Amino acid sequence: MADARGEYWYFEPGTDANKITVPELRSILLKHQVNYRSSAKKPELVSLFNDIVAPQAAQVQRAHARTKRSTRGITDVPSSSASTVTTEDTEDETLLAPPPGSTRRTSRRTTRASTAESELPPTRAKTPSRAVPAKHSRGTEAEADERPAVRRVRKSVAPAVIEPSPEPEAWHRGDVASPFTQDNPFQSGSSPAPPETATRDRRRRTMGSEQKERRKSEVNRRKTFQPNTEQLDEGVVVPTRDNFDPQIKQDDPDISEEFTPEEQLELVRHRAKAGQVDILPPRRRKNASKATGTLKAMSGTLLLTAAAVFGGAWRQEKVAVGFCGIGRYPTGLAGLDIPEWASNILPNCEPCPPHARCYRDLKLECDTDFIKKAHPLSLNGLIPIPPTCEPDSTKTRNINNVAQKGVDILRERRAQYECGEPDHEGNPVESPEVSEAVLQQQMGSRKRKGMTEQEFNDLFDRALPEMKMKDEVIESTDATTGERRLASTSLAKLPIVCSVRRSLQESIRQYFLQIVGIMLFTLTVWYGKYSFTERRAMEARAKQLASDVFDRLANHAALSIQEPGSYPDKGISMTQLRDDVLRNEFSSSRRQKLWERVQKKVEFNSNIRAAVRTTTSGDVARMWEWTGPIKLLEDGRSSGKRQSGRFSLGMDSSSPAAASDVQEVQKWDEGRPIY
Repeated sequence: MADARGEYWYFEPGTDANKITVPELRSILLKHQVNYRSSAKKPELVSLFNDIVAPQAAQVQRAHARTKRSTRGITDVPSSSASTVTTEDTEDETLLAPPPGSTRRTSRRTTRASTAESELPPTRAKTPSRAVPAKHSRGTEAEADERPAVRRVRKSVAPAVIEPSPEPEAWHRGDVASPFTQDNPFQSGSSPAPPETATRDRRRRTMGSEQKERRKSEVNRRKTFQPNTEQLDEGVVVPTRDNFDPQIKQDDPDISEEFTPEEQLELVRHRAKAGQVDILPPRRRKNASKATGTLKAMSGTLLLTAAAVFGGAWRQEKVAVGFCGIGRYPTGLAGLDIPEWASNILPNCEPCPPHARCYRDLKLECDTDFIKKAHPLSLNGLIPIPPTCEPDSTKTRNINNVAQKGVDILRERRAQYECGEPDHEGNPVESPEVSEAVLQQQMGSRKRKGMTEQEFNDLFDRALPEMKMKDEVIESTDATTGERRLASTSLAKLPIVCSVRRSLQESIRQYFLQIVGIMLFTLTVWYGKYSFTERRAMEARAKQLASDVFDRLANHAALSIQEPGSYPDKGISMTQLRDDVLRNEFSSSRRQKLWERVQKKVEFNSNIRAAVRTTTSGDVARMWEWTGPIKLLEDGRSSGKRQSGRFSLGMDSSSPAAASDVQEVQKWDEGRPIY
């Protein structure tokens, strides 16, 4: 029973949760799927309502407002006894109500019938008590069997509509004697059902994946049908001309058909075997986004504009700088100062070409017999590359050739002077300079045949100024004779070996102090490493020698006590011990350094007593005596272990003197004479 307050009355403004009863709170929590304990009291239920249910008020009210009421009233549920199995086409098909006032009976048709087939004429309905055999009825059944219904899902084709089976005629009779009535006491209070129209029932139904799977699984089930009352009342269907016409295969449109992957693969294989074209649509190329293309175009335009602006500013500055010594110094681009770290982008001045008179803005005029020739990469002046002056006649070219040969002779003279080689006559070259007379003589010996002396002298006189205009040619005057001399600074004619040797000499001469410093530093590092390694090796050897000295002194002390007649001296001379231990070291300086280290280690030991004494042989020497623990030696070999006592001789069963009494020496011997 619905609540008079409304379905969501507890969401109304001003509703106090504390005034809601416990049963209502439990019902509300269950309605919103909120879990609570069965023994929960009202405060706990109120807390759950305020924390979980109350915040959902806006969301629930919006969803409730979008809900639309239906005016169809109460609909009848179909009986389950009508059919044991629902076919796969029933879910997609809708029923059309018969038009009012129509009592025409039509035979039921299949959903795959052709749309071109004309409507059959109405026939008189049969009564259940009569059954008249129809002519050609078997042919109709054969035709139905020959056209099996193949289910295909199409997007562009609307689903076939099955006309509803007309109700028995007895249901619509208004006969008073009929025991049936159309009045339904349960629907008396509801709104009348609206008339079903073809437009509303022909709406395409969408179904979920679960219904499709269920329909697919139910296709192969065994179907059992119960005969309807309508089938008994169907009339005889007269065959038409279409029943006897041969069926023409029509190509189904493949545009909007949908297939499962397995069906599509099978169809592709079947069409490939039949030699037909594949049904797979061509792959569509992904069109580039218009925004991306626009962005790229804008970026390219900006870059090109920036490059053009920079090129124009650089060209203007290059023209303003012009030739060296004539134009101005480059300071910036388009009035903007360039920092020092970016000064490489500034244009440099151009040297004035030979045989030209240079002016501002890269303008020049050529001398007589010379013409101005533009650079091939200048693009007709677009790129600021200065032109050159080229010879305009054969005589001018001959003059340039003579000048070039004179420059080559000067280069060879420089190469002979730098490498110390003799000249062509075998005389040593003392200077790279050549007088004009000697140069003219050498060039005359190389002139071509048929040229007279007058022609050569004329060419030489005109070529001499050309040679002096070269940057590498230096002109000087002899102080004694007053003749002019020419020399070249170019090293183009130097042999490879001489060039390498000269480069090394020049490098050493230029970086002499740096090279000496590097060598001294390298020698210092090497000597320091050698000294450190040598000291470490000497220290290790000194430790080993000191250990050998300790062993010898301990053995000598034991022998002097064990055999006093053979070893009367309790100590050993330091010099004798040194020469014995270092018998393989023949360097006096190395022996001295090594023994100093050994002496320090030995004399700093508390078990060693060092003193100057007179030996039994009468020599005065520095003696080392062992004063530490002593153990007797067996057969002249030491066991390597000494007793912890100061001086004690134990009984040894294996010694032949085991039965003799052994006295303990307790007298302290200072090791020096007492006066």
